Amino acid sequence: MTVREYIELASFVQKDRLNHEWADELLDYFDLTALADKRIGKLSGGEQQRANIIRALLQKCAGLAFWTNRATISISATNTA
Repeated sequence: MTVREYIELASFVQKDRLNHEWADELLDYFDLTALADKRIGKLSGGEQQRANIIRALLQKCAGLAFWTNRATISISATNTA
């Protein structure tokens, strides 16, 4: 399984649509773009940890967007002190 397949598996398990743009941005941010087509087992420990972080971020993005919306729904400029 490649790094890209590994991180994309997160959205498949949750049956969410994968945001490929965001996945690519995260690969770039964590400096794994050049390794995206490399097998996950061939990466160093640190590279595998960064791939795990990307996967976790992709798993949490849908839930985080929902929570943030719910947590701020009652806040408005007129309600602030």
